[in-house]
Amino acid sequence: MRRNRGQITVDEALDDIRSGDLIAAGMYTAEPKQIFRRIHEICGRVRNVSLWTCLLGEDYPFITDPAYWDTFRFYSIFNGPQMRRCMKEGAGAFLPNNLCYLGEEQVARRTPDIYFGAATLPEEDGTLWLAPSLQTELENFRAAKIRILELNPHVPRIFGASKIHMEDLDGYILSDAPVFDNPMPLPGETDRAIARRVAALIHDGDTIQFGIGRLPEAISDALMEKRDLGIHTEMLGNSLGRLIRAGVVTNARKNFLPGESVVGFVWGSREFYDFIDSRQDIRIEPSRFVNDACIIGKNDNLVSVNSALSVDLTGQVCSESIGTLQYSGTGGAMDFAMGAFRSKGGRGIIAMPSTTGNGRISRITAVLAPGSAVSIQRGYTDYVITEYGTARLRGRTIPERAEALIGIAHPAFRDRLREDAERAGYLS
Repeated sequence: MRRNRGQITVDEALDDIRSGDLIAAGMYTAEPKQIFRRIHEICGRVRNVSLWTCLLGEDYPFITDPAYWDTFRFYSIFNGPQMRRCMKEGAGAFLPNNLCYLGEEQVARRTPDIYFGAATLPEEDGTLWLAPSLQTELENFRAAKIRILELNPHVPRIFGASKIHMEDLDGYILSDAPVFDNPMPLPGETDRAIARRVAALIHDGDTIQFGIGRLPEAISDALMEKRDLGIHTEMLGNSLGRLIRAGVVTNARKNFLPGESVVGFVWGSREFYDFIDSRQDIRIEPSRFVNDACIIGKNDNLVSVNSALSVDLTGQVCSESIGTLQYSGTGGAMDFAMGAFRSKGGRGIIAMPSTTGNGRISRITAVLAPGSAVSIQRGYTDYVITEYGTARLRGRTIPERAEALIGIAHPAFRDRLREDAERAGYLS
């Protein structure tokens, strides 16, 4: 039974926190901004409070000011700059994960004492919709001993598994805070060169998945002449939103859940949120469904496009760490790589610039740097694309893979890569 306190204040929400509690919180559009702006005020009253966290929309005092870190212990599923600093100082830890199973793993590890999140304003019958981020939020919301949401008119309503009722809450806070957004970045010429190669592998009627950033924006530009694309994606952002708006995405040829763009969370600009609000052709489901490789594979001609920090000459993909530094997270990279393999006619694409560090470092390496996470096991690496070409790895031997990847590396690094490949025994 829920306490159903109705509307409460931020002070009352903070009073619910006790020493030793585990707090699970919504991410992206579901971030509880009013609470996060003041949660540092519990310091001195309680201790040893654990908090699941991810990328954050603001530099909140509780995570940016080390003075508060004695009170909190942060557990991250995807690092941003704030969390990288916390981990460096020993105030946080990263949980390796595949997003498909993460919500269940969190709850199995420990039941959250409190869930803080966000939702739409209620309808007349008390129905409301969780903010459109169901990566782990639904599992944690359902399991939490105390559930408190910020109800916010700026939260876009996306139909699907996000539907709840006011009776499901222990209390709510009215909020007018702007939703965590992500303005549209401008692609560069390298991004556009890569995007043209990606677009050549995507055909009319395919179902697509990709994420956020300059490269996905360039890919969406390159797909504007395609027809009847479908969407089954972990994240729906500005780039895919533009394809929906342009009529390129219709979902008409999807064999699985036709007519619907299936998503796990949304993150984009304010204009994007306004555009997708209450659309009947967008359906949100938890990552346990969206990122399940067996579910992904039910979509024929599923094309997954993700990026990477580095790829070695055997096809191992690192998308989350720089050596031992946990830079970001796995997200759904492995989930969708496996799903694309299961899809009839599916293709898995790793698209990335050939270099980083202003051209000083090759992203294609003979071996991954010591300590690097293998985000995608080489057996699931299909295509790798840079601005210099497309390498097909699926069904290829180690020497064939090495030759193909050297061929799409930046020309300045090819001779060294070949020498390293020969030294490693990949080439003779």
